[in-house]
Amino acid sequence: TKGSTTAETEIAAPENSNDDLLSALDFSNAVLNGSYYKNDINARLGATFPRGVKIRGGFSESVFNPFLEAQTALVIAGGSTFNSSVKADAPENGAFLANKNLSMYYKLGDGFYAAAQIGGETLPLRFERTEMGENRSYQSRPNLLFFGAGVRYSTPLSRTDETLSSFAPYAQIFGGSTNVGGFMIKPQIGLTVAAFNSWALNVGYEYAAFSYKVDGKKYDSEKSGLIIGVGIGF
Repeated sequence: TKGSTTAETEIAAPENSNDDLLSALDFSNAVLNGSYYKNDINARLGATFPRGVKIRGGFSESVFNPFLEAQTALVIAGGSTFNSSVKADAPENGAFLANKNLSMYYKLGDGFYAAAQIGGETLPLRFERTEMGENRSYQSRPNLLFFGAGVRYSTPLSRTDETLSSFAPYAQIFGGSTNVGGFMIKPQIGLTVAAFNSWALNVGYEYAAFSYKVDGKKYDSEKSGLIIGVGIGF
């Protein structure tokens, strides 16, 4: 006003604000503190924008990976065996589900997921049985139906760079049983690449160890190989 020695600047909230967004006072405080989009506004505004859209603020920005931001994700993957601890001179089962699996992931928060998996695993097996007083050796490469549960941790290479945010290293481990019993554990490391919308590509390296019993005697089989798959988040 005329004759005044000081001037006041009024900072208003963004247009079209509502009760779900920041109030004018919250907004002005965030701007003055230099923390716009670094504090509570991230949580309040995050759900109001489409997934995959870069959200910009006055002082910083966050890039959301559509696949990683999804609450639930499905991944279909398959692979081939590079190495195995047991050598079995037997043909591999040609079942359609051989070395293929379907995994469901549920986001717990901060990059952690609970998961369930079902699929086929082909492993070389060698064991002995006593029949009619004679010890006989058996070899096979059956396609076992695996079902189990696990955990996964995945985080993007960057949350501010649009390109790096599309790449997310991960580590996971599954444990479970098969249609013939026994116990199988499957740790895996790899990389998820966001493709388009909520789709992503998955490339990893997996190790599988299977313990089982025949006539009360314990046997083990191991294998490792490359895993390639595709996933969708929703």
